[in-house]
Amino acid sequence: MRTFILSLLFIHLISFGVFSQEKKVLENFNLKQIINEEGNEAIQCWKDFLATKDDTLGSKYWNKEEVEKYGLNDYFLLEKESNFGTDNFVKLMAYGTTKIINLVNNNGSYFITSIFEFPPYEGVDYQMMYIFDVVAKKVDGEFKLYNALTVNKQEVLNKSVVGQLTYYYPDNYTYSLSEAQRLDKYLAKTFKAFDVEYPKIECLTASTASDLYKMKGIHYTINSPRSTPFEIPQGIANSINNIVSMSGGKQFYPHEFLHILFYEVNPKTNMWALEGACTYFGLSRGEEFGFHLKKIQESLDAGNEIDFSELLKTNKFDEMTSYRYAIGGLVVSLLFDKGSYDLVKKFIVETDATEESYYKFIEEYLGWKKEDLDATVKKAMKDYLQKNQ
Repeated sequence: MRTFILSLLFIHLISFGVFSQEKKVLENFNLKQIINEEGNEAIQCWKDFLATKDDTLGSKYWNKEEVEKYGLNDYFLLEKESNFGTDNFVKLMAYGTTKIINLVNNNGSYFITSIFEFPPYEGVDYQMMYIFDVVAKKVDGEFKLYNALTVNKQEVLNKSVVGQLTYYYPDNYTYSLSEAQRLDKYLAKTFKAFDVEYPKIECLTASTASDLYKMKGIHYTINSPRSTPFEIPQGIANSINNIVSMSGGKQFYPHEFLHILFYEVNPKTNMWALEGACTYFGLSRGEEFGFHLKKIQESLDAGNEIDFSELLKTNKFDEMTSYRYAIGGLVVSLLFDKGSYDLVKKFIVETDATEESYYKFIEEYLGWKKEDLDATVKKAMKDYLQKNQ
């Protein structure tokens, strides 16, 4: 949903001319007064990087290890957090304003805090803003840039390696070795069942979403946690770089790891197929799909109207539950009962971003005709819940 909102904002910003001219890199007025010569060099490295206006050209200012690990287009990890979907993130930043607001020297690691924003234009009452840290450190006598996460992993966070999983977590997180072993064993079994190699995966985990963002050196993005009465279990998978981020829930939470699995099967599969499979095999918000299905059924039983005739256009039921987790999980459950892992894999392979591919598959293998979806979905929900009380 947030990606959808961000896309709308992006379109509006283009319409109002935000990208018509390049913007400046600004510094907080007092930085020159409070930092030494080396601090100025650190900031200049960051400014020189931004001035290249290009991911590839900018890589000369970034440390070699991260560029080699993540590639020329993905080494600046803020790109994955921002969800812009651009192929050249540094070029995009040239059309916004970057404000350097603080510098902290932590034993030679200079944490540079910046605001990146697209200013509002006339008639627009919203603004996209990101507040984050990058780190400048001297390498062979000259400054190179680092993601704050990389430095925090080296200098601040705890580390535990279990099988193919490498955990990083802050001091206030309650880490369980037995749960890590349980998860690694389950993932090894599931990857094997789908005939996909189980890769080494980096797992960033924290008790709260705010703590998770701090690990990454992110103070605020459009995806930052909102105020809710309770901490909602959540996560995100960087399937290209095999990184999983999780917070707010139980340590045994396979969902995001399975995004990496199914990305290898088909990186362009339908989102309903993907989230349904990840929920069926790996929970959602820390709960099995039946938990989410029951909430929707209880709402229907209370007399609330929910129309499933355009199933894939339904979105979020509440803060904990989305229809694609609940009903998407139900679809995968029925496919698994019918043809085990092979049929689910076929589902992931043969569906794509189009609604037509999804509807075609569920009609062929489950008999769910598009014109009868509302009644079919409601009956399938009741049947499942009655059978699994």
